[in-house]
Amino acid sequence: MDKKLLDLLACPIEKHHPLHLHAFETAFDDIVYGALLCPQCSRRFPIIDSIPMMLPDEMRNFEEEKVKMGKYIEDYKRLA
Repeated sequence: MDKKLLDLLACPIEKHHPLHLHAFETAFDDIVYGALLCPQCSRRFPIIDSIPMMLPDEMRNFEEEKVKMGKYIEDYKRLA
C-alpha cells in the first residue's frame, strides 16, 4: 500500500478519518505488511501483500487474516 493512500482511506464502519498506520514491513514507500487502526472504534485492518483489507466485520475471514499475516501476527494482535 502506498503511504499516500492513507490520506484517502477512512474506517468502513465509523467513516472516521484519518486512520493510524502501523507498518511491519516496507519496501521503499510501499507498506507490504502492516495494519490500519481506527482510533474511534478500535478496529484494525490488516495490510497484506501491500493490499489494505478494509471490509466490514461480517465480510471478513479473521482466521484467514491471521494466517496471511504470518510472522507479523503477534505485532498485529498487540494493536488491539
